[in-house]
Amino acid sequence: MKKIGLLAASVALALTGCGGSDSNSGNGNTAPVEATDAVIKAIDGYLVGAEVYVDRNKNGIADSGEKLSALTDAKGEVTISAADTQFPVIIRAIAGKTYDTDKGGRLTQTVEMTAEAGSKVVTPFTTLAAIENLSLPELAAKLNLPEEVISGDYVASKADTDVAEEAKKVHAVARSLTLELGSTISESQNESDKLITKSNDIITVVDTAINNGDELDDVLISFDDSGSASQIPMPPTVKEHFTGKTFYSVSTNESYFKREGLVTATFTDTEVHDLDDNGKVIEEWPITYTTNGFKGGDGLDEVIYMSDAFTMVVTSDNDMIFYTETDIDNGFTAKDATEAMFKGKTLYHLWDDSTTSKARPTFVTLKFDATENVVNVIEDGETRQQDWSISDAGQMVIKGVMDGDDWVIQPTTLINDDFTVFYEGTSNESIPYFFTDNQDLAVSLYDEWYSLAQ
Repeated sequence: MKKIGLLAASVALALTGCGGSDSNSGNGNTAPVEATDAVIKAIDGYLVGAEVYVDRNKNGIADSGEKLSALTDAKGEVTISAADTQFPVIIRAIAGKTYDTDKGGRLTQTVEMTAEAGSKVVTPFTTLAAIENLSLPELAAKLNLPEEVISGDYVASKADTDVAEEAKKVHAVARSLTLELGSTISESQNESDKLITKSNDIITVVDTAINNGDELDDVLISFDDSGSASQIPMPPTVKEHFTGKTFYSVSTNESYFKREGLVTATFTDTEVHDLDDNGKVIEEWPITYTTNGFKGGDGLDEVIYMSDAFTMVVTSDNDMIFYTETDIDNGFTAKDATEAMFKGKTLYHLWDDSTTSKARPTFVTLKFDATENVVNVIEDGETRQQDWSISDAGQMVIKGVMDGDDWVIQPTTLINDDFTVFYEGTSNESIPYFFTDNQDLAVSLYDEWYSLAQ
């Protein structure tokens, strides 16, 4: 899992060194200013539903005892008490939980950002300044970006005609820098030392986009395996993800699956059309898209995970629906399981364990030994150690784990950086089962689904 680590030692040093001057400096006659509550804003785009930590011990780590009860709101804002305004703030944007208003759906990787005490914003720039032990004016000079823009709400500044063009450029750099923070900081100090260079590489590509007349709100920069920076497609909004496309959908609930089977649906910008096997419309209803889902006749269907490979949607009656553009009309396409897929790995699995139409979200952790074919199956706080093997048919078999019966699952070709989709048993016309090594993503999706199902 890619996850930003704040490099506690360097960040703590930076935040201590850049914390501002002594409030008693000067002629000694200035009355102390009484602290008040402060509103801070978490920005990449605005980060909605992110965790907030007040770094009271200034160690650069989001310690559990420093977590606030409030999450960032729909504007990316959270209120910090007067007593806590003297400390740095850490924002944790959680995979499967936090929305970035720049992008469609929930984040799929956990990212942390930080800012020194007194900052009104927490952004990739305040984070980079802390990591590199620079003040924001010093960072602005190194990146040749306007300090007054990178130190504030550059998203809102795009509406200010005086700085709109600079703010659009800063926003494009920020969303691209966030990708690089998440993929390099955790690796080593040497990697963090390269962030200024990579930031300037990002700026070079953004400048090229400006010269080409590209719309900067659609510009996202990433680095390939050779270290070259180039534009990549922006993640779509929920509406963009669905509109004009035909999806195959399957309920993950056994009762619904037996009753409905596979449903094929075409989405327009205002309607959904259910299709028969010949592509003929058999039912249609109006649809209104939201930031995190869509509203039909029965209420809000919430998109909890969205990718090119497949999408997970929890309906208003808490049934989780699996959507994919891949043709699964004749079932999932199987691929052979191998020992390398499992040995030494920890996988997280979520599924609907209900035998009725009422959803029962369930979660299990599978810790596979690195040398022997044994796995610790952890569910509801209890651990069982089971033997496992790969069958001649290329299936994963966990011995005796299903009330004494073997659990036989088959990987499919539906796979991406986050999940591998499996099916159970020998029939490929089946409910999809999801496995990932991304703990934050799995736990957040399970928690969200579970909360909706209560």
